[in-house]
Amino acid sequence: MTTARIRPSISTNGQFVAGQAFGKQTWAKGLDANGHPVELPNMRPTVEGVLVFPGLEGIVNWPSPSYSPQTKLFYVQAKEDQGQVFYKLKPNEEPGENYEGGGTRNLLGAEPYGVVKAIEPTTGKVVWEFRETTSSNSAVLTTASGLLFSGTREGQFFALDAKSGAPLWRFTTGGQIHGGPVTFLVDGKQHVAVAAGSGLFVFAQ
Repeated sequence: MTTARIRPSISTNGQFVAGQAFGKQTWAKGLDANGHPVELPNMRPTVEGVLVFPGLEGIVNWPSPSYSPQTKLFYVQAKEDQGQVFYKLKPNEEPGENYEGGGTRNLLGAEPYGVVKAIEPTTGKVVWEFRETTSSNSAVLTTASGLLFSGTREGQFFALDAKSGAPLWRFTTGGQIHGGPVTFLVDGKQHVAVAAGSGLFVFAQ
């Protein structure tokens, strides 16, 4: 995808600095000078359906990203290869019934996956990626000690080197991880906690 090129700088007034696609998307050809997407033609839903990347959940959704002042990188849990067919329906105008004018359907045989991406904020360049087996709903946590923590739907809680993306540690929790890890100090010792399934796991140095 091509995007509007804005000279990288530090914004102090809330104005758009730069934008770059960091995952597969097929509905916009880029961004204008104000950071607004420029739509491609014929990508809106039809009765027959139109295949669009990303799907309804987007490349990223509600799980929180993280920025590290140490590495000056921005980290996200992204979804890849998660396209869907968007189609129109005749709205149901019956009182008391759902009013829907369309829907989506998944691609048969598609296997979307999750990937942690480290991005340069002012250029959009992806510095490194850490691929997971399936898509993830876990937030990303970075620490002053240069670590990155996140989790997976399979219950894997892991730590990466925030600068290089190298895997450093992994723990099987036994439950899906959908929330965000947090870190805190107790008597001067750093702890990291994460909810998985119906349990809470706390780790210390």
